Amino acid sequence: MITARLDGSGLPTSVAGGKGAALDRLIAFDAPVPITGVVTTHAYRTFIDASDLGRRLDALADDGTPGPDRFAAHAADVDRAFLEAPMSREVERAIVDLAVEIRGDHARLAVRSSATAEDTDTASFAGQYRSFLEVVDDEEVLEAVRLVWASLWHAAPMAYREHRGIGHVTYRVSIEQFEPGLPPAMPVVFIDAKSGDQIWEYNNLATTEGTLSDADHETYDVKNSTNTKKPYP
Repeated sequence: MITARLDGSGLPTSVAGGKGAALDRLIAFDAPVPITGVVTTHAYRTFIDASDLGRRLDALADDGTPGPDRFAAHAADVDRAFLEAPMSREVERAIVDLAVEIRGDHARLAVRSSATAEDTDTASFAGQYRSFLEVVDDEEVLEAVRLVWASLWHAAPMAYREHRGIGHVTYRVSIEQFEPGLPPAMPVVFIDAKSGDQIWEYNNLATTEGTLSDADHETYDVKNSTNTKKPYP
């Protein structure tokens, strides 16, 4: 599977990455998630295997995180390699078709990362991968996907993976594509980091004064498949 539209069917993290899988779970609870699709980890692996990128990335993994004096040059080299590597017609067509489906009548998309160890109970990777907003046409979508994939191999996430004991070569990343027809105040979501059994969604934090317990919110009990309103613990 190269791409998938999130519909609450239970895509695993190994396919949709951490953020993608979490959003799919929210969709299953009828939470107000924007129309979203994922370019799967299989698409990433197919792209890598179809070129010499695999050999180059193995070498990067062996060398480890570059020193600070190499950060900018390292990122530029990685970006260039991902932009120049051939992408099969099958993968390219699937990504473009997904973008067209998600975009609908809207002119722009947001393209973001969703890696397999991202947003988990042991590693967040917050802000370490690229996100692209206001992505307009098919060529911009394909370039954004390549550059989000490339950011997997930038110095900061490489160092973070090494710190967390996460293997470079076994790591995978998928891509989320969001329809940007977003509500005036985006919901804020908190997930029980230890078990993942409960999700708290707040829809009015932008206008709420006081504590979280004062805010209107929904509680999604993943383990027991319930959706109730109750105070934040």
